[in-house]
Amino acid sequence: RSRLCYALCMDTSWFDICFPATGNAPINYEYALFSAINHEIGDIHQADWLGIHPIYGKREKNTIYLNDLKYPIRFRVEKTHRNFILSLANRKLFLDNHPIILGEPAMFKIKYHNSLISRKVSFNGMKNDFENEIKSFLDKHNIIANIQIGNQRKCFIKDKFNYGYEVKFTNLIKEHSLFLQQNGVFGGRRFGFGVFTKYLA
Repeated sequence: RSRLCYALCMDTSWFDICFPATGNAPINYEYALFSAINHEIGDIHQADWLGIHPIYGKREKNTIYLNDLKYPIRFRVEKTHRNFILSLANRKLFLDNHPIILGEPAMFKIKYHNSLISRKVSFNGMKNDFENEIKSFLDKHNIIANIQIGNQRKCFIKDKFNYGYEVKFTNLIKEHSLFLQQNGVFGGRRFGFGVFTKYLA
C-alpha cells in the first residue's frame, strides 16, 4: 500500500514530498541531483514551483550514504505541479555514477512554524554584507523576525563553487512563516539553497 497521504490544511498550496531513498550520492551532489531529475521529468531549469531539500545521510570521504526512511529525498512543490515529482516514485536516479532508488512518497502540506532554518541561503560575499541583504529582504516583504546567521557553506555546481550561509528565523507570525517556506530567500532552491524548514530551538 502506498504511503502517499494528503494533508487537509488549506493555509497554503505548497507541499513537501518525501521519498524514502536507498543508495548513495556524491558529496557534491547538488548539480547531479538536479540533472537526474531534469532527465526524468523534463526541463526544470525555470521551475520556480520547485525546491529541493539538502540531502542528509552518513558521510564518508566523498560519498553520502542514504538509508530509506531515515534520510529521504525531499522536494518543496507547488500543488499544481506535484504530479511531476510524484512520478519519480520507484525510479532509479543516477547522480553521476551514484545510484539512488526512490520508494513510494509521502506528501505533507507545509504549515506554520514559529522558527525556521535553511542550511544554506545563497550569497557569494562576506557575512556582514549577507546579514544586511537578509535584513533588506525582510524589510522589502514587511517580514518581522529575529535573525541568526550561521556558518558559511559551499557546494560545487557545474563548474564552480557556490556559497551561502545557514540562516535561522525566529518569532515569526503565520503569514511570514508560510511566505518564507513558499518563496525561499535569494533563489537557487533547485540546488538546495534557501529552502526553509521547521527549526527546533
